[in-house]
Amino acid sequence: SQNYETLREWQLDELVPDPEFLRLVIPRIGVIGAMNEKLNQALRKVAPEANVEYIGHFVDHQIFQPSTRLRRSSSPLVVGWAGDPAKRSKNYTTLYKQIRDHFRHDERITFMETSGAYSYEDMPNFYHQLDLLLITSANEGSGATALEAYACGVPVLGTHVGNVKAAAHPVAHGMILDSDNPEDFINLIHSWMGQKRKLNDIGAQCRHYIESFWTIEQG
Repeated sequence: SQNYETLREWQLDELVPDPEFLRLVIPRIGVIGAMNEKLNQALRKVAPEANVEYIGHFVDHQIFQPSTRLRRSSSPLVVGWAGDPAKRSKNYTTLYKQIRDHFRHDERITFMETSGAYSYEDMPNFYHQLDLLLITSANEGSGATALEAYACGVPVLGTHVGNVKAAAHPVAHGMILDSDNPEDFINLIHSWMGQKRKLNDIGAQCRHYIESFWTIEQG
């Protein structure tokens, strides 16, 4: 689409197709795999002649496992973000940075981020340092970091994109927002201050949900 950098999935924003892509590329592709149901429906609408199939995503729950190290409930809340800051659709400046800057003088919270510093196999080491992962994207194919965090027992506070909500245990659905307003995220983070044990419990349920529905075998 011509507006892929800003298209907000949860808003049902109008998809603006790229006519040259539809004309030159789509006819050459035998089967198109869509990684979430909304994307599946959107592709079928803009390219009705194409053979589009939903292909379920998954996470390697053997690599991405919860940490065995106990975290102190009295330590600061650690909130993480992973992605490419230069990719406009990730909303690094307009959402994540706004959230981080709001809490810059609050000693009860600390932020960690990575934009490729970890290899795939080492990413669990990043998640194991977190109490909460932020997903701030306007749109996603699936949202691999959310599935990886869930598999590591880390809950996600995020925009309603890709499979972020579908892969979350129902107890975590209230942390997936139909919004990219920084204030909505800031208010929720404030409400979770001092509740690290409850976040850990939610993370554990998300891990069990991944084991039940989002493993490689099931995908």
